[in-house]
Amino acid sequence: MADKKVAITCEGFKARRQEGNGFEAGELQDVPGLQEIELELEQGNEPVYADGVKKFSLFSGITGATLTTTLMELSKAERTMFLGVKVENGMEIYTSDMVPPYVSASWKYRCNDGSYIHYGLVRGNFNIPGTSGSTMEDSPEQQDQVEMEGSFMQRSSEDKTVYVRIHDGDPEFPGEDEFLKFIHGTVTTEPTTPTETTEEPAA
Repeated sequence: MADKKVAITCEGFKARRQEGNGFEAGELQDVPGLQEIELELEQGNEPVYADGVKKFSLFSGITGATLTTTLMELSKAERTMFLGVKVENGMEIYTSDMVPPYVSASWKYRCNDGSYIHYGLVRGNFNIPGTSGSTMEDSPEQQDQVEMEGSFMQRSSEDKTVYVRIHDGDPEFPGEDEFLKFIHGTVTTEPTTPTETTEEPAA
């Protein structure tokens, strides 16, 4: 029942670079260290008035979404994937003309009953995060956490999908691999190719 299930943690953050902004599509990658995540939808709903009263509303649909994530850390490889950072001699180089690549993103909420609610955003890019730190005294806190804000949109004019949500207890849940394939355009495991066997001719 609905009142018996609550989300207790966020996990399973994955991302894949998508084609565009001068980048080619990449591999689906796990991004560990997810601490917080927040999804905010952008949508238009304008009232229309006549005769001094509200007659109806013009709903323009979901025009986009903003995803805010807090991560423990981002490796150089992850910063290259998310942000398009160039790396030379081990240094991450942030230039004035860099343009972040498009990515898809997915994550899930684990519920108290062991089930999961899966979320996915199909196309967008993240702003380049800043950094902050302080001297630790009596109450040590984690330093240099990474907070990224991403702006997401529909996949294309033909496929107007912006984001997807499904609970894995839904009888129509296709399985996590199929969910990830729909969001990212790829699968988590490569299909195996059966080996051909040749029969020895009878003596």
